[in-house]
This record gives sequence, structure tokens and C-alpha cells, in this order.
Amino acid sequence: MAVAAVFMVAFAVVKADQCSSGSERLGGNKPKNVLSMLQTKLQINVLKDESGEPRHPDPWSMDMGSEKPFSTFTRPPSMEAAEKGATERGAAVEGAVVKAAAAKSMVKQATRKLPRDPGVADSSPGWGRLNPATCVEVVLIEPRLIRTIAPAAESALRSNEADLLTLAHGVSNTDYVQDLVAQSSALKAAWSSQRLRYLNLHVTDLGGDEGPIGYHGLYSHTLKSPKFWGQLACDRILIMQSDTLFCPGSSVRLSEYFGYGYVGGRDPSMNMPRRIMMNGGFSFRSRPQILACLAVDKDRPSAPEDAFFSLHCPLLEQPPAQMADRFAVDNGATFAAEVPLGVHKPWKGEFSAHTMQMCKGAIELALAHPDCQHHHWHNHTLQCGARD
Repeated sequence: MAVAAVFMVAFAVVKADQCSSGSERLGGNKPKNVLSMLQTKLQINVLKDESGEPRHPDPWSMDMGSEKPFSTFTRPPSMEAAEKGATERGAAVEGAVVKAAAAKSMVKQATRKLPRDPGVADSSPGWGRLNPATCVEVVLIEPRLIRTIAPAAESALRSNEADLLTLAHGVSNTDYVQDLVAQSSALKAAWSSQRLRYLNLHVTDLGGDEGPIGYHGLYSHTLKSPKFWGQLACDRILIMQSDTLFCPGSSVRLSEYFGYGYVGGRDPSMNMPRRIMMNGGFSFRSRPQILACLAVDKDRPSAPEDAFFSLHCPLLEQPPAQMADRFAVDNGATFAAEVPLGVHKPWKGEFSAHTMQMCKGAIELALAHPDCQHHHWHNHTLQCGARD
């Protein structure tokens, strides 16, 4: 082996001398260096197996053209291990690509097949002219007769974040919601300009905190249903409820979160390793990513929908905790260092007083919401619930 290596070095030196002296020309062109000369001189014979079929030469054992082979190199064990590892990694990457392509295909098929509410197109003709891939739709979900639907919806219009406001109502509050719109100059103007529409969810209620259906069971079932997402107009969705609000004066823009599949206000008490829990009351969703999640995980555990999308769907990339805190404060569970984009149930939690001071309109929302029907003031701070 050592002799062969010495022979190779001697051969290269001789050829280099020939090149520098101009004594050897290949094809009339003088090679500029040893490497280019060797590349020009080197001819790899096509090897054949026993059947006579050509096979690719082994780079570790090759015949150097018409020259007598210098040596037969053998792969060191470390190289074989490296090649095996590279092959396995390549297979893993290829498998991931295949799965991603399959998920994307499933999303396209699911979207094409999703039934749409027959009354949606007639509710506001203008929404059909939006570009689904780039428009932003705020969807306020409330099938009950709750008057804070109006201030929550008006805050969405004032934020200028929405191309379309969809009021998702039930069969029991259809007329009630339409009356709220008629009584609000902002909502009525949005309806006239085809920036607002109605979506009938065909439910009476979506479940409460008590009863046999469990914790908001029907609500979670609705948001984990591909049919629901197929009835929306845009791929960029912001979900609201009647106890949420866009905060005036916030410097946070919704576009900062377009790269994520699901974003909401944090609930640190429910975090899991490598996943943070984000509430869905005021939340941003990417419809393509949500549908991909639902297509991959068809079992859809019985967990509340926000816990499902936060903790059980690793396909959805999550923002850093600090970025989620800028997006929203949920149930006063986190301390807002700046005015967030929105709030959910700002009258609850450890930091409720600070949250309602930061988000203008939160106190008015609390006073009008049934959750705060019994309230009192303590040290100039609103306290929801009966006095102890």
C-alpha cells in the first residue's frame, strides 16, 4: 500500500514536470496544473457484472484508464458507518417529504369536498371576491343572546386587521344578531360595504362549563370539523368570542403571526414539554395548516380544541412565549409588558386589573358581559363576582 502511494506521488511529479515544460499536450491544449492534467488523462472504464450489464464503477476501486491500476482501495469501517448513517438520514428526509406532500394533497382534496352553507354566498356577495390565500377573516362565534357580540365585533373593525368580519351565530340568535348589527353604525356600515356577513352554524348552543356534553364540547367539535373551516372565506382566520376584544392603540400587527398555524394567549399552567398551551378564545389560525393537522390526526382526541391544536398537533409551529404574550392576554394569566393585540376574559386571573387598564374598552366589555353580572369595585378595580 505504501509503495503504491509513493508511486502515485512520483507519477504526479513527472506529469507536473511534463506540463510545466510543455512536453505533453493533450488535444492541443496545455493543462494548467497537475489536477487538470490528471482529470484529462483519467479515463474510467465501465465495469460489467457477471450478466454483462454495465454497472457504475466503485470510486474506491477503479481502473485508471489504460494505465495499470495503482492500487485497490478498501473502504475503512468508519466510512461504511458514515455512508450507512447518511443513507438512513436521507431515507428519513425522503419519508418526511413524502408525508408532507401527502398531507398537502389531503388538504386540497378536503377543501374541494367541503360542503358550504347554502346561505353564505347570499349573506354578503362581496366576500366572494376576496383572495382566499391573502385575505384576513375575523370570525366571531356566538350562538347565544349576548349583547357583547356588538362591542367585540366593533373592535375588530376598528383594528383594521380584517378584510371580512363573519358573525357565526346559531339558530336561536339569528334575529338578535341582525338587530345588533342594525343598531350599530359601524356594523351596519360594514354590512353595507360587504365587509360583514353572517354564518349560521345551525346549533342552539355550543356547550357550557357544566352538563353532560363536557367543557365546551360542541364548540370544540365544531372547530375540529373540516366542514366548519370549509365555510370560511379566507385562509388567515382570527377567531373571537363575545368575551374578547381587540385592544386600541396596540402596536402589534396580525401579520407578525402569519407564519404560524395557531396562536393564542398563553395559559402557562397547562404547558407540556416543548409545547405551550394557548387559549382559542382570541386566536389566529392558518386554515391550510389547521386542515393539515386535522387530516394527519383523524382520531382528534376529546381534548378542548385549543388544547388539541396547542399540545397534540406538533405539525403546527408555535411562536416563542414572549411573542405569544404580545399577541393576547388570556384570562389575565400573563402580565402584559405592552398593549397586546387582543384580550380574552380580561376580568379574570391574577393580572386582571393590569390587563383591563392596558386594553381600553375591557372594563366596558366586562360590565356588559353575563360573566360579570355580579361585580363590585375594590380599590378602584373592577371585581367580577359577588362580594365575599
